[in-house]
Amino acid sequence: MSELNWLQIPHPYVAQLGGLQWSPACDAITDDEGNTLLLSHSLAQFIEGAGANGLVHFAFVLHFLKRLLTADEATGYEQLRKAWAAQSGNLRNAGALFAELTRALPRVPAELNQRQLCTQLRQQTGLAQIHHLSRCATTPPLSPEGFEQHLVRMLAGLSAEDLRHWLRHGRGPRPDGDLPPIDLLPPPARTTGGFLDEALKRKRLAGVAPFVDQMISALTLPPRRVLHSELPVGGYSSVTNRGHPDQILPGEFAVDELEFLRRYAENELLYWRREEPQSQVREDMIVLCDQGVRTWGEPRLALTAAAIALGKRAGQRGTPLRYASTGNGGEPTDEELPALLEASDLSPNPGLALERVLDEPAFELRDVVLLTHPLSLLEEDVRAAARRAPSHVRLFALSVDDTDAVELSELRRGEPVSLRRFQLARPRKAEQAPVHEADADAPWQGPVEPVGFPFRFGLVGSAEHMAMDTQGRRLFTASGGGLLHAWQLGGEGYELLPRPTVKSEVLRGVVALAGVQGGVAALYSQRGDFWLAHYNLVARRVTLQAVPTPGSPTSMRLDYLPAYHCAVVRQDVEADRTAIVIDLDGRQDSPRVQEARARVAAHSGPLPPRLKLVSQPSGEMLAGGASGRPSLNTPRNALLYQSRDGRVALLTDHEFWKAWAPRSDGGLLLKDAFVRDAVAAPGTLAMRVQKKGQEHVLLCTGPDWQMLGEFNSQIGLSGLAISEDGRHVAFRNKPANVVCFRVGDSAEKVQTAAPARHHTALTVEVGDCWFTVYGGKFTHLVRWDRERLEIAFLQGQRDITEFIKRKQDAAALNPARVQLRPGQAGPGKHDPARFTHFGYSRGGLLFLSDNCGQISIFDKQEKLLAMFYVYRGTVAACLVDGTRYGPASITGGPTSPSALGRIGTALKVGSA
Repeated sequence: MSELNWLQIPHPYVAQLGGLQWSPACDAITDDEGNTLLLSHSLAQFIEGAGANGLVHFAFVLHFLKRLLTADEATGYEQLRKAWAAQSGNLRNAGALFAELTRALPRVPAELNQRQLCTQLRQQTGLAQIHHLSRCATTPPLSPEGFEQHLVRMLAGLSAEDLRHWLRHGRGPRPDGDLPPIDLLPPPARTTGGFLDEALKRKRLAGVAPFVDQMISALTLPPRRVLHSELPVGGYSSVTNRGHPDQILPGEFAVDELEFLRRYAENELLYWRREEPQSQVREDMIVLCDQGVRTWGEPRLALTAAAIALGKRAGQRGTPLRYASTGNGGEPTDEELPALLEASDLSPNPGLALERVLDEPAFELRDVVLLTHPLSLLEEDVRAAARRAPSHVRLFALSVDDTDAVELSELRRGEPVSLRRFQLARPRKAEQAPVHEADADAPWQGPVEPVGFPFRFGLVGSAEHMAMDTQGRRLFTASGGGLLHAWQLGGEGYELLPRPTVKSEVLRGVVALAGVQGGVAALYSQRGDFWLAHYNLVARRVTLQAVPTPGSPTSMRLDYLPAYHCAVVRQDVEADRTAIVIDLDGRQDSPRVQEARARVAAHSGPLPPRLKLVSQPSGEMLAGGASGRPSLNTPRNALLYQSRDGRVALLTDHEFWKAWAPRSDGGLLLKDAFVRDAVAAPGTLAMRVQKKGQEHVLLCTGPDWQMLGEFNSQIGLSGLAISEDGRHVAFRNKPANVVCFRVGDSAEKVQTAAPARHHTALTVEVGDCWFTVYGGKFTHLVRWDRERLEIAFLQGQRDITEFIKRKQDAAALNPARVQLRPGQAGPGKHDPARFTHFGYSRGGLLFLSDNCGQISIFDKQEKLLAMFYVYRGTVAACLVDGTRYGPASITGGPTSPSALGRIGTALKVGSA
């Protein structure tokens, strides 16, 4: 038992105490009229005194506090209340007295952390979960009457002076010890309701409780049709607003004729209701739980809540109820219900289990309720099994999709007939402790290249791959040399991510990208081997895992399963169903990896958000798309389009968009067009369409196919990315240009990934305390022989002698110099394709220039000191400790205080 479980209030017990309960904010104990008994921090003070030798049931604590703090009519507490009023109310000492009065009662069967419990009550951390767990309150070992007698009997053994001493000092004489033993309640019988309450305590069913009350209030099965032998033969029992004309109340005919017609049209007329007969027919119920792959995740919580709600309703009516599941083959049982509801299996649909349930012999009448996913009702196996239902068995289906939309249907001759639809309200999540993200300037951890990219420059070459994290906060692109950019979608900032290394060799060949929770996963190919790098931008850590799969880099696909936080690597071949599932947290043997593998094995075609493109579908498929009832052979997670008439339909696991023909300027937009790629998320669809030698990207919102925009794109490009919630969409419109839009009532551009502005080759000359660099149009002189770093420039390509002639301050510099020569040295050897030139100064500093316009300076121990970025007339610099100088658009932030002095000092110390 946890601390929160101990704080649950058993409502049947406290009903005699004024209906004590937790306030909505869980900051006080109140009665049913809203009056406050005591605050939570006062309760913590009481528990500190009462829990010295363990705690008794929480109901006994509330019972004692109710008698102590309120002037009710209960007798036997007069001396206690007088002593309490005389001692000005010390709750800690009152708790010590309570511990003495209840020392003969059994303690709770668990070791509770009293300090943590009191801290939770004072700080009110996580107490809101008490409302969700209120159904799991345990029964006290004494009834209210029995505990009342025990308290009065123990208090009678203490005098008024003894009570005042206890409340003043927290200790005192003990009551009479020659009391008869306490008669405890027998253990409660194991009923179906008890099993269901126990199921709510299971870890995998912890999220079920918030949906139970909603299901109880909204889920009702329709009454059976009255047989001819059971027609009403008695009198009238009540008044209703519906009925036959001969049941209209006579007083309704006294109103005006037009008013009578209005009331009749508005269902405001009153009718007598006939008394229903008392049926003696016996009936029972069987609930079949579909625990296959379609119901994994969020739908399982709602379906389990429905199973529990049906069980509680059946218990109230006294209807015998048994449960079956696809995991036990559809065999009805009333034993081991918690384990039955918690299980999962790999069945594709509940057809076989439903057939087994319908073959179960029934006495007279029976209701069978199938709890499943909406798509399972379209399976031919389920329809065929539903047709086997006998005449005395009513078959219902309760379906829940991933958006918590619930539909109750009756299966008649295998076809579902909708009876009721409603939407579950997902409970407001309790305020969780904020996730502390690492500072944006914090160094990256893990196997990454020792010299990163601290300066911001755009795409190097074309954007070969792109992805978006699930939260829609960042757009990731991979360009030339395996450079990864993380573009902020809430602003203009972006960052270049360091590349991973294997055996001191940088991975450069990016095969695919996939946005994940809080970062991105990148698949690399290096000399025939594949590696998966996970960039966690919250912790700023890179993890690298080997991918044991053969294949060509051009045929590999990388996907992400958000529900399991797993990456999926497979070849982009429809016939190849083999896939490798990798847990991004590194736990390859965890149960969620096994579930993820089963999910991938049961899924055909591309994984969401990518769509399977079905060109020229059959007439049956298009007819199903137009009617909203897709055929059984229609692939799921697919986009159907007919280029002859420009019609298109969308079917995913979340929603279905009926067939529609989009138009532009009065013409059919997709007529004679070819859809090259498409992605979809809840409510949003993005398509890359090629037509008449031109290419466009279409953005639509659904399910009513509202067009948000038609954007031009260079022909032959690839790349579409969408966030998990469908609020952001990104695509390439040029080889080295990516645009991202926020999707709402319209499409708003929020970020553009533009080409880089940098020099690919620098001419660098190094002196004892200075260096010059020429990249184009300007030559910059950087010196650190004075108090701080100084930067000067001349137009054109110049050497140090020109600076000495033209700059009066440069006359003191030693003109002896060394020009960087092609090759690699020191840390530059791990990436020869990046670091092209190197050279040593007279002071022992190592200078490396790369093909991105950066200069890296190392000390004599080859430890990185500083980096410089030069582009035309701009010079930026930074140190490894985060000190930066230069424009914020290049350095990623404002110039640090005394930046030039600190950079100059670091170079002086390094060359000393």
